[in-house]
Amino acid sequence: MTSRYDESLCETEGRLLNVVRLLTKLNATVTSRLPAGTAIIESWARGSQQR
Repeated sequence: MTSRYDESLCETEGRLLNVVRLLTKLNATVTSRLPAGTAIIESWARGSQQR
């Protein structure tokens, strides 16, 4: 029973790692390609905090 649980846990961890890697790649791509976009988002976030 524990071995089956361990296997599913390993599978889940593997999937999570893949998702994290994907998000990291996506984030790097977005940041490198859209510096203006991030600046707009940051200024908008600051503006919404000030209200």
